[in-house]
Amino acid sequence: MLLVLKAAYPTPAHYHLCSTMNIHSSVILPKYSYVTLDSSSNQEYFQDNSNQKFSTKLPQPIFNGLELEVGLVDLVFSPIRDFDLNVFPRENDKKIRVLKKTKQQFTTKKLPGKLDDFIKVCNQELEDQNLKISFSILSTGGGLKFVMQQGIKNALAVIDPEYARALGFKTEYAAGAHEAEEYFSQEAFDEIDTSQSMTINMYEDCPVRVEEPKIRDVSNLIFEINKSLTEFGITVLYTNDKFVFENKNTVGARVLFSDFLAKTFDIPKGYWFEKESETFPTFENINLGTKSYFINVVCNIVTPQPYDGRPMPILRTFVNPSKDGERVVFSPENNVWYVPVRKNFKFDTVEIQLLDEFMKPLVCVENSKTTAILHIKSRYV
Repeated sequence: MLLVLKAAYPTPAHYHLCSTMNIHSSVILPKYSYVTLDSSSNQEYFQDNSNQKFSTKLPQPIFNGLELEVGLVDLVFSPIRDFDLNVFPRENDKKIRVLKKTKQQFTTKKLPGKLDDFIKVCNQELEDQNLKISFSILSTGGGLKFVMQQGIKNALAVIDPEYARALGFKTEYAAGAHEAEEYFSQEAFDEIDTSQSMTINMYEDCPVRVEEPKIRDVSNLIFEINKSLTEFGITVLYTNDKFVFENKNTVGARVLFSDFLAKTFDIPKGYWFEKESETFPTFENINLGTKSYFINVVCNIVTPQPYDGRPMPILRTFVNPSKDGERVVFSPENNVWYVPVRKNFKFDTVEIQLLDEFMKPLVCVENSKTTAILHIKSRYV
């Protein structure tokens, strides 16, 4: 595979550097530099280099005195494609859950602002309204966490967003004890007007399964989704690169698509509404016939960012291109994403790893070469 560089990019063997003195540091930091990383090079240093994960040694080390950021400018790689793959790569991707709001609903009266009193009064009101839910506080090494005990079988409890955010809850909760996903936030709690009621709605959970489309195209996928939602009177359309929903029957429905298709949407009865396609994997992408729909480029010099509950040094995430060996070029004028370089970090080696949307190693064509160009620059230039 050949890599042809645009004239706008410097083209020395591996590294181009212009330096400038930064007033925030006692060391000389690079003003700009383009680093070419090639999976087939540096075998004398890194014998385990592959087209999916490889390291490149720089001619001279760089020390980041809190001022550097890096962006991926150019990437060439050859992912393995399998045009016999199903549209849904995993069984769980075929599942859709429709949540039907029940008549059970808890609404508090005025709640006290102090945390202990809040829990006591809230639990008393829950008991008075005969809703089998209660709250407690768990002290952990990282701080306080709310715990909700949900005692209603075959139902999901959903806390209204403002209170849920302050208490650390993020989703729907079936019967059982549930520890909040996030620590209790005193700041968020103080911002709540506790004279306003807290509402907990109960939903009936109705899972359905989408069949694998016989033909891998948009119309057949939409047909299978709608067939699974027939009993609820919910219809999905895809037009002008947007998803459009109509709920003809189920009052107060919430639809939970799989992560593969989408997230959660509240669909009021009789109401059409649209969701921009960027909230979903695009159907063009689903229909690629490739084992990976999204590519994560991970780089060892990048400051780790939150990803699915854990820190990951992700340099760039993008949709897998549709052709083998396609070159991905990010124009510096509009769509090079720059992320911080690890603070107070000296590096003489840059490592690149290609991961799929499940953070698993991306499988590339055997004996193919992967090449990446990074732009490292001062944040203040």
